[in-house]
Amino acid sequence: MNSKEKITGARSPGPSYQDLLDKEVNPVPDSLRENTNPYLGSDNIPVDRYLSREFHDLEVEHVWKRTWQAVCRESEVSETGDTFVYDIVNMSIIVSRTESGELKAFKNACLHRGRQLVDESGNYKDFRCPYHAFTWEVDGSFKGAPCKWDFPHIEDDKFGLPEVLVDTWGGWVFINMDKHAQPLHDYLGILPKHFERWKPENAYKMIHVEKVIPCNWKVGWEAFIESYHAVATHPQILPYTDDADSQYDVWEPHISRTITALGVPSFHLKNLVDQDVVDTMLGVSPMVARPTEAEVPEGMTAREYIGKLNSKEFSPNHDKELDSFATNSERMD
Repeated sequence: MNSKEKITGARSPGPSYQDLLDKEVNPVPDSLRENTNPYLGSDNIPVDRYLSREFHDLEVEHVWKRTWQAVCRESEVSETGDTFVYDIVNMSIIVSRTESGELKAFKNACLHRGRQLVDESGNYKDFRCPYHAFTWEVDGSFKGAPCKWDFPHIEDDKFGLPEVLVDTWGGWVFINMDKHAQPLHDYLGILPKHFERWKPENAYKMIHVEKVIPCNWKVGWEAFIESYHAVATHPQILPYTDDADSQYDVWEPHISRTITALGVPSFHLKNLVDQDVVDTMLGVSPMVARPTEAEVPEGMTAREYIGKLNSKEFSPNHDKELDSFATNSERMD
């Protein structure tokens, strides 16, 4: 057996995510049955990928300037003049809703002296530079400036704000600074198909939490796409989180997925019964709103019971009864 076979075959002796799907009562969607089981190599990643200024500059040039990035929800820029400010590394983009109802996105800089035009998201009747009052309409066309006679070289119809690509999917607004980038819906690959059942365009943002973390962006992001850290960092969730049996998928060229089953105890814990799982999860996990106490019915697993509680709690948010439609996996994982 070679090293690749050893690594791809290595896994927890506990039930896999696919094993849990085998126990579902409702039909399992094809998207959950996909299991790419990728082998991406086992070589050490050079530390300079996280520390090197040169590598960071390459990422800015080849990732942030060329990648479709989710900026906000469509509902945040739904009315004429609604404007969202999106900052990434040393660049700033504004997305605005024009009077015609079109979404447009521009580089957030005055064409006179480069001062940032818009500092905060909000509703604007126009974009007026705080420095010298050069002003643009929310559709990016030039509106005027004080002492306009002193700028005879400016041709108004050619002095609009530089645009970047903007498009929407699933209720999200995306931008791309590369005018030659592939269309968003081509870039998203299999993602829209995986969400067909759930209509993310019908969702809404209830709360927004934003933090600045002093680290390389990959360090921060990696913490949210693996479950290996749970046993040390989040031991309190282990009674209802199947961390060691998470499923990781990768689709070319840039779509990845992590699925961690809830309502199932971690393989790292022993001798837990279903009631222990429910007692620990209720009132703690955001995946279950209420009740805070409940007794698991005889003959039912904790995962099945929590799935039923979720159906009762969350069905009013959907146009269907979840108990007869959704799998336990979709109700909580």
